[in-house]
Amino acid sequence: MDWNEIDWPALERLRANFLGGRAGAADYWRSESDLASYDTTFAQRIGWKWDYVLAELARRGWSPPRGELLDWGCGSGIAGRAFLDHFGVESVSTLRVWDRSTLARQFATRRAQAKYPGLEVAPWLGDVPGAAEALERRPPICRETVDLPMNQREARASRSCEPEPTGETPVPLPPSPAHSGSVAQAATPWRPRQIYSKAGSETDAPPGTLLVSHVLNELTPDQIEALVRLIARSECVLWVEPGTYGVSRALSAIRERLRPEFNVIAPCPHQEHCGVLTAGNERHWCHHFASPPAEVFQDGHWSHFANLLGIDLRDLALSFLVLDRRPAPALPPGATRILGHPRIYKPHALLLSCDQAGVRERKLTKRALPEEFKRLKNREFDSLQIMQGEGAEVESCADSQGLMMR
Repeated sequence: MDWNEIDWPALERLRANFLGGRAGAADYWRSESDLASYDTTFAQRIGWKWDYVLAELARRGWSPPRGELLDWGCGSGIAGRAFLDHFGVESVSTLRVWDRSTLARQFATRRAQAKYPGLEVAPWLGDVPGAAEALERRPPICRETVDLPMNQREARASRSCEPEPTGETPVPLPPSPAHSGSVAQAATPWRPRQIYSKAGSETDAPPGTLLVSHVLNELTPDQIEALVRLIARSECVLWVEPGTYGVSRALSAIRERLRPEFNVIAPCPHQEHCGVLTAGNERHWCHHFASPPAEVFQDGHWSHFANLLGIDLRDLALSFLVLDRRPAPALPPGATRILGHPRIYKPHALLLSCDQAGVRERKLTKRALPEEFKRLKNREFDSLQIMQGEGAEVESCADSQGLMMR
């Protein structure tokens, strides 16, 4: 879509829905123009988050199992297209799209067919109970909350991250295994009604690779539970969400629900209990930052978009989760994930790190590691680091990008 054709009032309306927490109450797509305008603007920002996640998976030597790819809650289809751009159309047999909106399903299908000629693209006709009926039932916005030990402003101030204002609706925290049992022990597993195949047959086979993107704030607790059960029947899942406090901690809780059934590929450099959910870490959340392409900052169209809608074009805060039934690619010893932005002081930087020992704060001094300190200060570092050092002080630190096991 040409920037001159963008429906700016539609984007303002969509933005108001998201900020006001009304996106889950009803279908917000009114026309194809809505989707095209969104796909040129907001969806690109989501695509840059997916690029961040997919680039790391490729560096780590992870590749998807060949089979059907399902883009669940597809919207304009940016997640599926980002995936295919990174791994190639040969990595999947079929792209399926699902969204409660018929307009969205049709738009995502046409965009993928135009971009990847020869790839089979079709709607997924399975259903997560309650999601497809959202338009008819128009469920109220969920008001259940994650148990916050401090208000959101205090939580944000406790870390260097300051996510762009979202008007975030509190996300219901999925039941913990202690209350619900493992996924495998849950009540009768839900099975999708049918999936359309090219030959016209029907099967209840689950997707091989499942993509989920920016849906947690739009789902009721029952819909989240049904989605978790769908994930439990898939081969692997790639899930990307905003990097806000409530959404991130809800995603961490889902990780704990699914951890007995899957290997954790990312963001965690370990398979242990989620450190941010450990007592004493209530003020932390697992979030990271993607960067837009450099040319965005010299583009007048993007500048207009940012000024009109109050968007910060800089860092894109995200939370993500990648699970796979296959073994995780090995990481070098000392692999550590940095959560949020480091806090930079004149003589040192403080890093909130996560590894198999848990979440802890570590100090990297400018005197001992001047080059590494400079990279941290300039934000020229990967959040996955290789660190060595006893206790809280870092003795060596290197981006994992050149050390990934391929």
